[in-house]
Amino acid sequence: MKKARGPRKVRRRATKAGLPPGTAVYTGDAPAMPVRITAFDYDQDRLETLTPDSAQACSRFLETRSPTWVSVEGLQDSRLIQQICDVFGLHALTHEDILNVAQRPKLEDFGEYLFIVLDALDQDPVNGDITVRQISLVVGKNFLLSFQETQSELFKGVVDAIHSGKGRVRKEGVDYLAYRIMDVIVDHYFLVADRLSQRIEALEEVVLSNPARETLEEIYHLKRAMLATRRSVWPLREVLGSLERGDSLLVTPATRVFFRDIYDHTVSVVEMVESNRDLLSGIHDLYLSSLNNKLNEVMKVLTVIATIFMPITFIASVYGMNFKWMPGLEHPWGFPIAVALMACVGVGMWLYFRTKSWV
Repeated sequence: MKKARGPRKVRRRATKAGLPPGTAVYTGDAPAMPVRITAFDYDQDRLETLTPDSAQACSRFLETRSPTWVSVEGLQDSRLIQQICDVFGLHALTHEDILNVAQRPKLEDFGEYLFIVLDALDQDPVNGDITVRQISLVVGKNFLLSFQETQSELFKGVVDAIHSGKGRVRKEGVDYLAYRIMDVIVDHYFLVADRLSQRIEALEEVVLSNPARETLEEIYHLKRAMLATRRSVWPLREVLGSLERGDSLLVTPATRVFFRDIYDHTVSVVEMVESNRDLLSGIHDLYLSSLNNKLNEVMKVLTVIATIFMPITFIASVYGMNFKWMPGLEHPWGFPIAVALMACVGVGMWLYFRTKSWV
């Protein structure tokens, strides 16, 4: 069985210690890379795809009435992120939370826009590594900004839907686009939870057949993976509940129904995670019981062997005493008789243990 490692999400909160509120500091560990900005300005009949080379080039999207999605991949250039936030009039605390990738999933309503923080989970199918990446969404009246640490193909399906013009995405506003992006993230939760369930089932078979030290390490890593999944999914229910209730005017009633659907999916993922956690706890107890049973079997065999040899040792020790006058010392058949007596005692005790089902 391949070992599943723990979630990889470095939280360098100490880099912000002592700094005043609103200080934007990137806290992630993604490799340095140039920031890639991709913009999609569209409506039902038109699509314009741009790659702005500066933050100021994005200001043109504030003047359009059509929905616009500005995707920002790479957070290492804090100054450029600051410029993008300034262009769209984002609060300093929003800029701070975008760069602080150790945020808990949450929803903040700033009136003119909604700020949503999500965790995207992905699991390597080969070695089982789980990667946790923060996705920040800013939902305005006619624009949506997405921020992520690295370039990825996570939202390729949404991009393809925009290019093809199929489905509802080109017919709806940015609130529906936010739903599609969040739906992709929740769908990945299902994939991760399902793969973890498969590994837990395989682990259960190993525990029943041949538990080893590596098995305990696998249980530990899977527990960490389940904890990371729970930390990402559990707070999302509150975010989706707020969007579904219609607490913000930026979410239309037609889109609230879709957020309700994601909410139901999130509840299903939470139930899967809780079920897997309970199953892991049971497997851990089963592992300890299996080790105890193996140890008991070994101790039982050793006890039987020691018990059989106790009378044999007694006979040998008695006739090993250095006394001149002892029964059978001068007898020519003394030694064979003593050995035969020892053998009979050992075989007799073994047969007695067999009748008692102790061996």
